[in-house]
Amino acid sequence: MTGWNIEMPGTDYFALETLQQAGGPERFQAFMNEMAAQPISAIDTETTGLVLWKDIPLYWSVAWEGRRATLHANVLQHFQPLFRDPTKKWVMANAKYDTHILANVGCNLAGKLIDTCVMHALLYEDKPHGLKYMAKHLIGWTYGDFQDQFGKITKLNSPENIIRRAEQENFNLLIEYAANDAYATWQVYEELRKQLQGAITHSLFRTIPPYIETLWDLYSKIEVPYTRALWQMERHGVKVDRAHLERAEPEALGEIQRLEKDIAKHVGFVMNPRSTKQLKEYFFDRAKLKPLRWTKGGKTGVR
Repeated sequence: MTGWNIEMPGTDYFALETLQQAGGPERFQAFMNEMAAQPISAIDTETTGLVLWKDIPLYWSVAWEGRRATLHANVLQHFQPLFRDPTKKWVMANAKYDTHILANVGCNLAGKLIDTCVMHALLYEDKPHGLKYMAKHLIGWTYGDFQDQFGKITKLNSPENIIRRAEQENFNLLIEYAANDAYATWQVYEELRKQLQGAITHSLFRTIPPYIETLWDLYSKIEVPYTRALWQMERHGVKVDRAHLERAEPEALGEIQRLEKDIAKHVGFVMNPRSTKQLKEYFFDRAKLKPLRWTKGGKTGVR
């Protein structure tokens, strides 16, 4: 497993095919019983693509302390009672994405959605929040990402095509990689939880509801339900009062014009605040601010 420095428990694998093996049903039932006993578990998905409303899981993985497993999507329906349990908590890196992917095949997570990316952002706003970065940053774990391990995603080479090829050429690596993601998510969660619990805030709500004393209070009481609300908005849409928005438009446009004049007065020239080129020229060239990091430049080559 090139580039991995992780020591973890062994990986279990379950699919409908494995249930046909000797002892398969008993082993699978024991795993489901053990998972049902966990109040909180980490989940990750390996999918056909990245489109929230149409792509589906091909494999999924789950982990908790001392345990990890990769499962084929064809056993998802067996876990519906767990998914529908509102007392369960599910830890994910980019929780809204995986929750959409699971919902696309009728698996709706009723419990709390815990997102390690949001947890990390509360503590390290200026850093990346991808799983691989968080694993390295927080616990010193390094392992190659999906494209490093299995091939680059292109218009002609979709994630599904890459996974199908991995099934034929290196199935064991695919299973290990998927389980790695779930277990890394779990370990990142555990470390972030400790750090958030130790981060005291200066909130005005320390002595009144909702009693925000630490960043963990802020995360668990505010951000966790907000993640569910955002997911529901993405999933079902949002009703808007079009007539009200049209009535508010003149006032909003007037406020924008006022702000643009204030900006021009401050910087000394007429600047379009919607122009990334002009913003770059002002902040980096004139104000001499140092960027936290540069983009790669994209198609234009401009960083």
